[in-house]
Amino acid sequence: MALRGTLFFFLFYVYLWVGVDLRLMYQGGGMIENFPCFFRGWGFFLEHVSYPGGFAEYISSFLSQLFYVGWAGAAVVTVQAWLIFFCVDWIVKAMTGRRVGWVRFIPAILMLILYSQYAYQFTTATAVLAGLVFTCVYLKARTASEAVNLVIFSVLFAVTDYIAGGGCLLFALLCVIYEVFFRYRWRSGLLYLLLAPAILYIEGIWVFGVGIDGAFSRFLPFSWRMFIYEGRKPVFLEVYVLYLFLPAALVVLSLWELLVRRLCRPGGEADISPERDLSEGGEKAEGKMSGKLLRCRSRMVSWYRGASVLKWFAGTLVLLAVSAGGVFYSFNGETRSLLLVDYLARRQEWPEVLEFARGRPHRFLINHTVNRALYHTGRLAYDMFAYPQHPNTLLLTSSAPAYKFCAQWMTFDTYLELGYVNVAEHELVQCLETFGERPVVLDRLALVNMVKGNTGTARIYLGALSKTLFDGARAKGRLEEIAAEPGFSSDEQVRRLRSLMVENDRGFESAVANILPDLLAANRKNRMAFEYLMAHYLLTGQLDKVAENIYRLDDFDYAGIPRLYEEAILLYETVKKKEADLHGRQISGDTRFRFGDFFRIYARKYRSNKKAAFNELAGGYGDSYLFYYIYGFSGAKR
Repeated sequence: MALRGTLFFFLFYVYLWVGVDLRLMYQGGGMIENFPCFFRGWGFFLEHVSYPGGFAEYISSFLSQLFYVGWAGAAVVTVQAWLIFFCVDWIVKAMTGRRVGWVRFIPAILMLILYSQYAYQFTTATAVLAGLVFTCVYLKARTASEAVNLVIFSVLFAVTDYIAGGGCLLFALLCVIYEVFFRYRWRSGLLYLLLAPAILYIEGIWVFGVGIDGAFSRFLPFSWRMFIYEGRKPVFLEVYVLYLFLPAALVVLSLWELLVRRLCRPGGEADISPERDLSEGGEKAEGKMSGKLLRCRSRMVSWYRGASVLKWFAGTLVLLAVSAGGVFYSFNGETRSLLLVDYLARRQEWPEVLEFARGRPHRFLINHTVNRALYHTGRLAYDMFAYPQHPNTLLLTSSAPAYKFCAQWMTFDTYLELGYVNVAEHELVQCLETFGERPVVLDRLALVNMVKGNTGTARIYLGALSKTLFDGARAKGRLEEIAAEPGFSSDEQVRRLRSLMVENDRGFESAVANILPDLLAANRKNRMAFEYLMAHYLLTGQLDKVAENIYRLDDFDYAGIPRLYEEAILLYETVKKKEADLHGRQISGDTRFRFGDFFRIYARKYRSNKKAAFNELAGGYGDSYLFYYIYGFSGAKR
């Protein structure tokens, strides 16, 4: 049994570390709204220990920060799951007198399913663990006296409520089940049921003043806090099972034992297993046996032990199969992709973003980051249509309601890079309200206020950031810079953003067609604004606008005309039947050849039949603007 548990939790750890990668949950990607923040200092601690369940919340917030380091986060979750496993095993053994191996693995399998969906429920699992631990304490401390047991229950229940909030209800339910179904003390069970809500009311409302919900449902599935987070809704069933599986299993085991007792004859049957024969027969029995009988018994013992080994292997394979099946059917690959792309973007690993996104299905949020990666690698004007594209992906001006918060999360850095500082600040404030004081949000808000010269506000955000575990040193360095130079004139990042910033912007609801020209009007050397504007014209089929803005290439260090612009200009000249002004630049011979070959295939070979020409054009020109212009989509495999 120990070997099976060791194997299971080793694989549990490896899966969380490598398969799930808890660093992605720490980053959040705008999809995990309930991931907690943590700040060093007495203020944060005292705030949490001032209400029931705050201590578990504080501990969970601290341990969850270790998700930042993938292997450490996986270790923390594995230890939590193992402790729940151990408590369940001990409780079942203490109540029933025997071990039921399949029960103790259920919580860990449920946790695998939750993490496969990238649903943060670490605090809920902590509350469950607290309820189980105090149940173990009750079972160990109880006496033969009902009055003493009542006092023990009341004290432990009040302590559990203060430490773990809703976890105390699990503790109470397990104690009631033990007294009623295993000790047959109906009076004790009834008293516990009456005492539990009374203690909750007194402790929660009279002592701490947290209200009905705070007193009765913190960390429980039916709390309103579960409904305000979009990411929690799909995991209601798993959370309910996490709380209720052990009480239900104990009731079933009790009823099954009662049924067996009624069906079996008094006294039962003698144990005639070979192991019993060996242990109780002794040397005296062996002396009376003939050699033939001894050999027969030896074969029986060997068979029995062999069957036990086979049973162990079969049970282990079933356990691993059930776990793998739960992980397979619950794994949210789309969420993982979004989180991974956002994680790579925050680390500015742009080639890795492009490599990951190549050949994957079209997703607005991923494609937005892909375009940023293309810009930062200098390939936006060359390889843009090698990936799926849509006009709304540049600044996520239109996204599905379910991804509203993701869009805000993913665009604030884009607006900052473009120089649209006021809109970036608006998106950051929205993220602050939605996701809390995440380190990346505090860092960007401090930067925005440094750019705008709001020194006092920048100090506030940096002061909060300095109390975080992994960004504190950098924040303290920024605070020292502010003290030495309040104007930030020597900070390269601040100077660059000030040079790009639009003083009077149109607001966060402005169209891309207005935002990008405004940025270029404020600073004609804003390369990102120029390439994004040209990308917008390409995506919306405004060939004339592409041709009209070729003169802006002189403001930058382009050696020639980028390939996608060349293709758009040739299309413009073909459609409008007039020559574009290239301001002394030339379209390359390779582009002219590709353009001619494309229309030879499309117009002559297939007589402009888009369906018939698709396979051949996708094979040779799937990454071209010509293909996008004809078919209305891009990213076709070559």
